[in-house]
Amino acid sequence: MLQRVQDTHYPPLTSGTDGFRERVENFSPQGIRRMGQNLAQRLPTNSTYVIARDTRESGVDFQRYLEEGINATNRGIKVEDVGVVPTPLLSYITTHPRIQGGVMITASHNPSHDNGFKFFDEQGRKISKEDETQLRDAYNNSNIHTFNHKKVSVSPLHPYSQESKEKYISQIKSLLEQSQFQGKVAVDCANGATVDVVRDIFKHTKRGLEFELFANTPNGHNINENCGVTSPQFLEQILRRGGYQLGISFDGDGDRVGFVDERGQRIDGDFVLGYLATKLHEEGKLQGRGVVVTQYSNLALDEYLQEQGIEVQRVENGDKAVMAKLRANNWSFGGEHSGHIILDTQIGSGDGIRAGVEVLRHLSPKNLVSEQLNNLYVPNPQIQKNIQLETRISSLKDLSQETQGIIQQATKEVEEVGGRVLIRPSGTEPKLRVLVESPNLVFNKEIVQRINKQF
Repeated sequence: MLQRVQDTHYPPLTSGTDGFRERVENFSPQGIRRMGQNLAQRLPTNSTYVIARDTRESGVDFQRYLEEGINATNRGIKVEDVGVVPTPLLSYITTHPRIQGGVMITASHNPSHDNGFKFFDEQGRKISKEDETQLRDAYNNSNIHTFNHKKVSVSPLHPYSQESKEKYISQIKSLLEQSQFQGKVAVDCANGATVDVVRDIFKHTKRGLEFELFANTPNGHNINENCGVTSPQFLEQILRRGGYQLGISFDGDGDRVGFVDERGQRIDGDFVLGYLATKLHEEGKLQGRGVVVTQYSNLALDEYLQEQGIEVQRVENGDKAVMAKLRANNWSFGGEHSGHIILDTQIGSGDGIRAGVEVLRHLSPKNLVSEQLNNLYVPNPQIQKNIQLETRISSLKDLSQETQGIIQQATKEVEEVGGRVLIRPSGTEPKLRVLVESPNLVFNKEIVQRINKQF
């Protein structure tokens, strides 16, 4: 029996930089079912589809709604519950030849009151913008008939998925075994999806290397709460107490990583990209001798890498854009200043855990972390600010004419002194992301303050 449910009291779903993300109460259960139904109709009959989630309490219901939509089509789609795992692991599982795709239910680094979806195809890549648009349109179309939802029987972890999970963990453990680093490492798990996998990887370590986990007791509501990559002060305070030589932090779904040195100083994300690129290049493992970064990386990074004989190409924001350029160039390494680091194009997202272990693999036991990671080059003075907006906007054209004029004038002034201004709306939050880079730090601050006064 068919039913049509009017759910117009929910706001329409919009696409973000990375899948869909919204406040939990703004998601329509019926819209999620329609999205699942649309997804199933484009999968091969009798195929296997995997679903994973982070530690948000709402993830259980979101998974159920999506499964109900998939199963209602009666196309024989086998839905497999992978459970709570990091996004890069879910991506890796979808590359198994017996699996035709998967979805990660997560809002990444956002607070627990948000949730969302990241969809992956059978090659472990994030789905195309066209496929994403189809899912969004199905979600928003309340005129689409949907079948009565019924109790769904979901398969436990299949041997194919278990095999991929074990292989992923084994590969990272083998990288960790190569590390010569000595000391105690504080690991901030953000009360998120990395907790169990990180505990497994770090429980058996070499003599002289010890790990202590923090923010590792998720309760459904504390993901990213004053911890994780977006709250670096949490790990900085731990390192400042003394007794630790390095701090590693992840975000809620494990596709980002951040580092803090033994002094409790955060290590700039561009320094991490530059460090890993040069180390991989020295090993002969930097495929194509090239690196892809985004427009938000400091321009001094390009100069540093080019001096090492490494080509640099820039793309728009998002690890999806980085991945697309890497695959087009047949390169293997790239990332974002924010901590998305791609080391293997077989995995369709940043991989915080592997990036953390790769840094450990290359760090020398003879020098302090601050000496190895925080002194690569002198960055150009740069100011970044996230300006809070009342509502999300999709373009700068949504701002008032007066504000647009002030932004244009500020941009002109910065470019006249050899700098640059980058301003874009967040794809996931009601924020305006502002970056000003020029030789004069005081001038950069003045420009940011001028723009900020408009809000």
